[in-house]
Amino acid sequence: IVVWNDHRGSSVDLYLQRVNLQGAGLWGENDTAVSSATGDQAAPAIVADGAGGAVLAWEDQRNGEADIYSQGISAGGRQ
Repeated sequence: IVVWNDHRGSSVDLYLQRVNLQGAGLWGENDTAVSSATGDQAAPAIVADGAGGAVLAWEDQRNGEADIYSQGISAGGRQ
């Protein structure tokens, strides 16, 4: 599972994708948005959860100040 900052809209958002050994994305062609809230989401960190999923943490400025948010992601991509 990989996570990155993406500027697809008016702010920087977070997207993720599960990639197989051949490099193909397993969660759709357009990746999965973790957060597309107002303001920028940046500096993602990711750790495996031991069950095929992951836990993400990131800096989020949806309230005008930098706060820390986190989100669990299942092996199937559900948040």
